[in-house]
Amino acid sequence: MQDRFGETHERRYGYRMEGEEVELVNARVVATQPVERPELAAEEAEGDAEAGERRANFDGDWSEVPVYRRAGMGEGFEVEGPAIVEFAEATCVVRPGWSGAVDAAGTLVLSK
Repeated sequence: MQDRFGETHERRYGYRMEGEEVELVNARVVATQPVERPELAAEEAEGDAEAGERRANFDGDWSEVPVYRRAGMGEGFEVEGPAIVEFAEATCVVRPGWSGAVDAAGTLVLSK
């Protein structure tokens, strides 16, 4: 290990300090373990996706936009912006010119 350290030090810094002791200060180990990947699937829609309308401002212009409940949006549900999607833990704003769809894993995927 001392010889390899000397070689690496010389390559990086251009010199080697022959005869000096080498002190190991840190050692890092990276280990990986293959695991079985879970099957991801969209949950069944709970109730109605439509939750009404709300005023929203996009680039200085106010308008009424549809509001959707994420829990009511099952696989394949599509939304066109401008719109608002209410998650249990967050709110997703779908800007004008954007659209989204719920994929097979249950993710709302937005695209422009």
